[in-house]
Amino acid sequence: MVHSLILTSNFQEHAKDFFDDNATCDSLIQVATEVRDCIEIAHTSEYKKFLHFYFPAFEHVLRKRTKPQFVANKENKLRNSVVEILHRLPQNQTLKEHVERLLLLCTDVLKNDNELNALVALRVIFDVHKNFRPQLEDKLKAFFEYVVEKYRKFPDTVRYVFSGVAAPVPAA
Repeated sequence: MVHSLILTSNFQEHAKDFFDDNATCDSLIQVATEVRDCIEIAHTSEYKKFLHFYFPAFEHVLRKRTKPQFVANKENKLRNSVVEILHRLPQNQTLKEHVERLLLLCTDVLKNDNELNALVALRVIFDVHKNFRPQLEDKLKAFFEYVVEKYRKFPDTVRYVFSGVAAPVPAA
């Protein structure tokens, strides 16, 4: 059942659920699922209002409320639902004021989360780069540094995967 607060565009009240310290992971998964299932609201004139209230809530879930998970559990399901919502956001001028934070948030997910969440975050990063390149030129440095680091470590990863020998740990 879709939460009536989403349908009546009372995003502020509904987004508060993500900040509720007493909310269970199950209830937050339900709220995130409701938002994801009603994401077509983001294709209306209500999109700016939607982003105003929900974007900080999504940041809160991914940065403070949950930690990256490498097992299938409720916390990972919540993180995945939020990253999926971010992926479904229309990449238009309304998103422009949030795009730098979105890029940083998705870069953090890419660096720290499990493969499934990282792949969805990577899609968001590519979409953001494609649609907002001029605005983000100086902000993409962290993403490209991450990519270069992964390519540098690629030979060690190949050796590890195919030989069964542990890859060397780089000095700090």
